[in-house]
Amino acid sequence: MKKIGHITAVLSVLAFTSCKTSKDVTPALQGKSTNTIKVPAGFTWQNSRNIAFTVNVTDTRFQASIFMIAIYDGDPSKGANLLAKGSAKNAAAFKSTIYLSDQINQVYIVKTAPDNSKTSQNVQVGTTAIVSSIGI
Repeated sequence: MKKIGHITAVLSVLAFTSCKTSKDVTPALQGKSTNTIKVPAGFTWQNSRNIAFTVNVTDTRFQASIFMIAIYDGDPSKGANLLAKGSAKNAAAFKSTIYLSDQINQVYIVKTAPDNSKTSQNVQVGTTAIVSSIGI
């Protein structure tokens, strides 16, 4: 029983003496008012935007068939993220509005035909709506 008491006392002393406060702590920065920030003309605080996509299918091999349309934030063969997916026909375009980060300046549109063949195209994205046609 005495051993346990001695061990507890030694551990307590070690625990209290090993905890030291550092005097090299950086003081908190003094906050400035947001009224003092000088923002350039035309600057917006937004970091994303809505982009409307219209994808027309011009593939004449399958006149009345439905095609799958997928929009990715990068090259899908390299593991890009799927942003939107839907269907289209030669007579009915795929339409979608995607909320994109301002860091994304290009997307890949992939059309999958009924025979499972795929066609893709790289499209530059700005701030305006995208209207694209994808064929064979």
